[in-house]
Amino acid sequence: MRLYRIDDAEAVRPLLEADPLATVRMRNLLFRLRPPDLRVLVDDPASPAAVLVNNDGEFWDLHAPDVEQGRQMLDALQPDGRERVFAGVAEPLAAHLRERHELVFDTPCTLFVLARAADLRERDAAQEISALAPEHTDQVSAAWPLGTHEGFDKRGYLGSRIEQGPTAAVFEQGRLAAFVLTHADGSLGVLHTEPDFRGRGLARAVLQAQVRQIIASGAPVFGYVIRGNDAAEQLMASVGLTRVREAVWLGVR
Repeated sequence: MRLYRIDDAEAVRPLLEADPLATVRMRNLLFRLRPPDLRVLVDDPASPAAVLVNNDGEFWDLHAPDVEQGRQMLDALQPDGRERVFAGVAEPLAAHLRERHELVFDTPCTLFVLARAADLRERDAAQEISALAPEHTDQVSAAWPLGTHEGFDKRGYLGSRIEQGPTAAVFEQGRLAAFVLTHADGSLGVLHTEPDFRGRGLARAVLQAQVRQIIASGAPVFGYVIRGNDAAEQLMASVGLTRVREAVWLGVR
């Protein structure tokens, strides 16, 4: 298969909007965030049936309703010896990558999306919500087990996400007790409660506050939960996010 680069992402809008929840990350990149370093590759410029998006040479996103079409798109990417990170791909396509390439890391997740702002379910929260500040970068970095792929400046990235926001945090006794931030693609991330403060509903409080901020900005609300983290999945569902599909983040060479 030959891949074609297109300059106008509008050509793939109908393809993505046919499955709006599953394609929320790609749509957010293409049509709202629009970073200048995006490359959009399709199988057919006139009538795309599958699309690959590369962000800053780092993350690759693939949407292919037909699995075989998706496999062919992946095979058309010639390896160059460097690590490629695929963001939230469907499990059948992740399996194809595992078979064809050297695996660097493999993080199965579940994609959750707030389908409508009206779906947000809130409970009264007595906690005062604050924002993260740059001096919290080390603590946030220590709480995030991901971001270890080749060439990735984890601390620098998290520092930038704290500065650019939105973030939500709860402080107890002068200590940062719970927090959540927004990743560069707009997704919820690094939801964490420190061990000394667990069992008090602080994670729910910061998550609700963060979702409200994202809704107010007009952006979609979505996030990836590492598969097997039942508590986080239950928390996402409890505030109104819908479990959409299994999605894998993986690095290959």
